[in-house]
Amino acid sequence: DLVTQTYEVTFTMRAPEDVNVLPGMTAEVSWTRDLRAGDPAVLIPASAAFSTPEGGSAVWVVDPANGAVSRRTVRTGAFRSENLIAVLDGLRAGELIAAAGINHLRDGVTVRPSLLAGDPTSESVSGETAR
Repeated sequence: DLVTQTYEVTFTMRAPEDVNVLPGMTAEVSWTRDLRAGDPAVLIPASAAFSTPEGGSAVWVVDPANGAVSRRTVRTGAFRSENLIAVLDGLRAGELIAAAGINHLRDGVTVRPSLLAGDPTSESVSGETAR
């Protein structure tokens, strides 16, 4: 959902013995996936990925030469933690992506990148758009 920045997820589970689970109930669910050596996934901040009108996922890739962003469709996988999501296809390790202010970006907008402090898993950028 573009407005709430949420994803619809369907899963199955065994019926718990001590709780009466009814249709329409909500729950907070968390899971982890261990990325192993050779796994093709690139980890990015979850805030950098967004839903496309076509129902897919995308990120804003920053051109290091001129700071211009371009939307790129990606195939996302599991969340690595509450802050990181795996990108399985469409992004290479080392590419710069916008991780903040993504709702204000459009193709060709230029940004002034700054590496996110304390995030050794990706080369994400945050910054203001240049006018």
